[in-house]
Amino acid sequence: MRQTTVPVNVAPEAAERIAELDIQVEVDRMIDHAVKTVRGIRRVEIELMDPYEMYDEPHLSARAYRDLDLWGEVNPEVDQFDNWKINTFSPAILWRFSLHIRPDAPNAG
Repeated sequence: MRQTTVPVNVAPEAAERIAELDIQVEVDRMIDHAVKTVRGIRRVEIELMDPYEMYDEPHLSARAYRDLDLWGEVNPEVDQFDNWKINTFSPAILWRFSLHIRPDAPNAG
């Protein structure tokens, strides 16, 4: 069975923004699905970023870090998660919050 809980670090400013946008259910659903369907996710981090270039408002930067040993040139589980995310959430949600899966640094966490 896949691990169903991982450490989730949400910066206080990011938590405020999630509450302000009233998207906690969507955030939790996206994280839960990633952890259950993508092997090797070690941790999740969410930060609030200042507006820049294409973002005219503060935006949430969310990353799930996956065990580097499971990362390769082809990552079908990550691709399946990305497709699920796009087909499950509206563009309005994905513009404000989208979880991206990245390789974890060795000995990080």
